[in-house]
Amino acid sequence: MSTRPAILVTGGAGYIGSHCCRALDAAGYRPVCYDNFSTGHQSFVTGALVTGDIADKATLARAFAEHNIVAVMHFAAASLVGESMVDPQKYYLNNLAGTLALLDAMRTAGCRRLVFSSSGAVYGNAGAFGGDMTGNMIWAELLTENGREKYTVEQMGYGYRTSILKHDELDAVVLAAELRLSNSTREDVTVKIEQFSAHRKTTQPPGASMGSMFKNPPGDYAGRLIEACGLKGTRIGNAEISPVHGNFFVNHANTKADDILALIQLVQKTVREQQGVDLELEIELIGEWDV
Repeated sequence: MSTRPAILVTGGAGYIGSHCCRALDAAGYRPVCYDNFSTGHQSFVTGALVTGDIADKATLARAFAEHNIVAVMHFAAASLVGESMVDPQKYYLNNLAGTLALLDAMRTAGCRRLVFSSSGAVYGNAGAFGGDMTGNMIWAELLTENGREKYTVEQMGYGYRTSILKHDELDAVVLAAELRLSNSTREDVTVKIEQFSAHRKTTQPPGASMGSMFKNPPGDYAGRLIEACGLKGTRIGNAEISPVHGNFFVNHANTKADDILALIQLVQKTVREQQGVDLELEIELIGEWDV
């Protein structure tokens, strides 16, 4: 048995999880990949493999016992916006109930170290239904050129879907965050989840999308402006401005990045000309673009 500390990586056969397993192995840890291969790939696995679902308490217990797990990195989440509205129960069972099962297994095994955070939420001040990171975060731990530093929520320079990280005012990697939470009951949480899911199902399109494409301008909504310009249903290649909600672009399979960019530019140009409003992207364009 290896003497290296064992880290359980849920979703370890996925894109992010597999890179973490490789980094852990290179750093002298012993990664234990835990995956049900619903979206992961066998060829991505680094280290020991435990095949199972995070809601499977027996398999979780066996993994902790057999590998002497000292910490967990949790990446086994369902994350498709469109699918979550078509099948909210799947997301409830996996993302909430599954995570609770994982936490229970950790508590039983005496494992108290967990990496479970969306660095994207810290980076962009994510929010929905009246809440955002500004109102819930206490501090974020960042890796800067000076080493590990803690930034208060005030120092993060949060605004609507932005921060000092998004402004390029600070080059840093998000390592961790401490959040302010409140206790509730299973019944109250279930009611809220059902209400939020029902709202999204009636107002947002199913299918593959990136969520909201543009930020809402002050006092208005990007979706309303796009609809007012008659752009809902416009299609370039396999990318379509949703007929349900104008601020969602739907991928009808094998969509090219150039098609998405062409729709973005069409919307921005048309809304500027017809409504006098410059729409700002909520998503980010990564890589080299001719814009």
